[in-house]
Amino acid sequence: MEVARGLEGVLFTESRMCYIDGQQGKLYYYGIPIQELAEKSSFEETTFLLLHGRLPRRQELEEFSAALARRRALPAHLLESFKRYPVSAHPMSFLRTAVSELGMLDPTEGDISREALYEKGLDLIAKFATIVAANKRLKEGKEPIPPREDLSHAANFLYMANGVEPSPEQARLMDAALILHAEHGFNASTFTAIAAFSTQTDLYSAITAAVASLKGPRHGGANEAGDAHDPGDRPPSGPGSGCGRSWPRRSASWAWATGSTRPLTPGPGSWKSLPGWWRRSTATPRSTRS
Repeated sequence: MEVARGLEGVLFTESRMCYIDGQQGKLYYYGIPIQELAEKSSFEETTFLLLHGRLPRRQELEEFSAALARRRALPAHLLESFKRYPVSAHPMSFLRTAVSELGMLDPTEGDISREALYEKGLDLIAKFATIVAANKRLKEGKEPIPPREDLSHAANFLYMANGVEPSPEQARLMDAALILHAEHGFNASTFTAIAAFSTQTDLYSAITAAVASLKGPRHGGANEAGDAHDPGDRPPSGPGSGCGRSWPRRSASWAWATGSTRPLTPGPGSWKSLPGWWRRSTATPRSTRS
């Protein structure tokens, strides 16, 4: 019997959601090239696409965005728990524990009906940004900032993380990063979540397991290893230029996603105001369908 070490080359299911061609540098969400989404879409619109398999109409997008915004706030009990987490805790350990605690605070935790899973999924999508921003603030010795419903998902995250409303350019930088990372097929964390949920456990447990997998240095933790070498204090004069060892790898996302060779020229101080692992650029949002 042949043993597939690390599940390499093992096919366990199929999906129309995402197509990746690493050799050709191509990434599609439901058949839409990532170039188009990164240039013209928003995190909210792309999230709707991934959840529904199609792009929303204008009113649908407005309603969906409002639904996400209403779910951003965290329970008071969870915010109090955050203050008891070790300040030295790894951000992914913080997130993993917070997701697990959210499950304990949900009286319908065990409901895994399709309708309940959709609602819980929206909750987690909205609250992840609030959790990560709170972690950043607490590590800096500051109080977490409550979310605002009048800002986009990306702009609100930066507002909660930094304490000031971001510029439109900064919000677009974050929006593009979220879009580029929204869906990458059956990677290790996705496989982990599917394996856990196949036991009919609750969604929070499956996502907790996925976050634990994502923390590993052979998965999401690889970005962290790259950031350890990232000088991060100055914008490059062009994609991949003058930024040490990690920027060339990460800036490829921008050039690859947009086909652009234009220099990245954020405004003064904008790079410092973004978390180091989210420094990207993009164009204008779409959100104009009737």
